[in-house]
Amino acid sequence: MYKTLLACFFYVCLSPVFVYGIDGLSSYTFDDAFSELDEALAQRRDLLKLKDIRIDSLKAELENAENYKAEISAIESLIDEYAHYDVDSLKRYFSKAIALSSFYGDSVAARRFWLAEIEHMPVRGEIREAFMRIDSVRVNDLEEEDKILFFEAARWASLYTTSIYSPHKLHRGYFSKYGEYNDSLMARTDVSSPRYRLLAGSHYLAKGQVSLAIAALNDYIENNKEYNEDYANALSMLALSYFERSRKDLWMYYIILAAAVDARIGVLDNDCLRQVCGALYQMGDLDRAYEYMSVAQDDVDRCKAYIRSVNVAPVYPRLMADYRDMQRRREMLLYFLIGSLVVIAALSAIIIYIRYNDVKRLKRLKTELVNANLVKDSHLGRILSLCSIYMEKLDDYNKLVSRKIAAGQIDDLYKLVKTGKFLDDQSKMFYEIFDNSFVHMFPTFIDEVNALLGPDKGFEQLSEPVKLTPELRILAFMRLGLDDSAQIARFLGLSLNTVYTYRNRMKSRAKNRATFENDIINIGTYN
Repeated sequence: MYKTLLACFFYVCLSPVFVYGIDGLSSYTFDDAFSELDEALAQRRDLLKLKDIRIDSLKAELENAENYKAEISAIESLIDEYAHYDVDSLKRYFSKAIALSSFYGDSVAARRFWLAEIEHMPVRGEIREAFMRIDSVRVNDLEEEDKILFFEAARWASLYTTSIYSPHKLHRGYFSKYGEYNDSLMARTDVSSPRYRLLAGSHYLAKGQVSLAIAALNDYIENNKEYNEDYANALSMLALSYFERSRKDLWMYYIILAAAVDARIGVLDNDCLRQVCGALYQMGDLDRAYEYMSVAQDDVDRCKAYIRSVNVAPVYPRLMADYRDMQRRREMLLYFLIGSLVVIAALSAIIIYIRYNDVKRLKRLKTELVNANLVKDSHLGRILSLCSIYMEKLDDYNKLVSRKIAAGQIDDLYKLVKTGKFLDDQSKMFYEIFDNSFVHMFPTFIDEVNALLGPDKGFEQLSEPVKLTPELRILAFMRLGLDDSAQIARFLGLSLNTVYTYRNRMKSRAKNRATFENDIINIGTYN
């Protein structure tokens, strides 16, 4: 039943470095093999649930058995179910079977249970006891059926023990015993049967005839693809044969398939899966190695075959440590990525916020520009209207002068000019239009001027109708780029000294005299 596992251990015996130096791997082949193994492990859960159901049913059948035949039949079925599943329960039912059959005087059945138990004793760690029992058997006194049973059990006990002692010289002696029992079993097997090819492959391998072993085992595998113990055994022995040929890629492929078959037939005390773990660890595939090692260790805990952990004891702690280190590195990388994403998100939020404000600002500027264009158009119309009025007034004044001169009314004309009424009327109309247009163009002009002046030195807010003071008109002309005091004096009808006086007086009221006039020019601009 656990032949596959023992064959895998056999490989360990011959080479303690079985997981090192794996190269030249065929990725597509391994992908197929790993898919097969993963599928088998997934399906095994349902298989083991059914096994538990059968065990419960057999226990109930045993409890209700009314005679020896029914009772020994239930125990025999329980032994089959517990083989490779629970070594403690298996030992208990072997003991019950031997005791019960002896009690009823069935020495044949008692002897066969006693012989069959040899196969399972090493997995419990009872190696010495197993070989003491083997050595105590008088083979020639056994019936042919019992001889086959004995050689089968002794063969696998020897192979398993060979794997246990692989680091020591003792394993050579046990391996020789394995070859002897295998040959004895092969001699009693029909040469035309498929199993003969399996035993022949083991025979050739034990004799060092690797090519013949590969040919025999390949022939068996190609013609007998059934999920059973013999098929799993053939795969593991073929894997070992390829390892002997230094074809570590094919060893890896077939040992994976052997582990998959073990999973499909519900074997828990296996070792093929551990060998796969060790190989994956050396290849650096920590994720898969950890996953399979966890499954393998759970199997050991469940079936209580703790001796199965001996050969992977050096690898297991290193694998666990490296896997934890890898997980820590992944966590650190994850934290770094999360931190980076947070920083990127924060920067993105800042950029979006800035962009949003820029868009708002552009919209506001666009609105202000549209409004400014409207104001410009409005006041351009006023200026054109003012020019038109001035031209009309000048034309009227020219006609009046002409009439006065033609009528000889020179004195009346002189009085009209001397009073300055015409010029006053035109100046008043100009100031009204200028004041109204400027305030509409710069609605916050007075507030911004006051911000440049000292406390309690600002101008009062204008009331309707809008009328600027001479000082504000001087500042308005300065804001429009007319900085020449003489021109300002002519526009406002003031003397040059008066303009200078106003400008100096406003400078004295400023918070910063040196930059005051420049600050006036910058009112209403966007920096």
